[in-house]
Amino acid sequence: MRCCIRTAAASAAALNPIYGADRIARFFAGVLRKNSALATVAARPATVNGLPGFVMREDDGSIDTMAIEHRDGRIVAIYLTRNPEKLRHVRF
Repeated sequence: MRCCIRTAAASAAALNPIYGADRIARFFAGVLRKNSALATVAARPATVNGLPGFVMREDDGSIDTMAIEHRDGRIVAIYLTRNPEKLRHVRF
């Protein structure tokens, strides 16, 4: 399993893909621990680049997407996009 995060240059994020379910879970737990405001993110199901996923809106109005790639009933990759330039066309 891998997690790839695409962000604007000024955003904090993992610089390289994260591999392994345990490492990905720890990464997300750390992000939530450091930014409790993420607990209030609103989300709606969506198709993102042809994959099942979510469009999320943070309290400040910024939009993120999460696409989930799966194979044989298992998640094999999670793609997060936080780059406002790439998400201008996305509406919550």
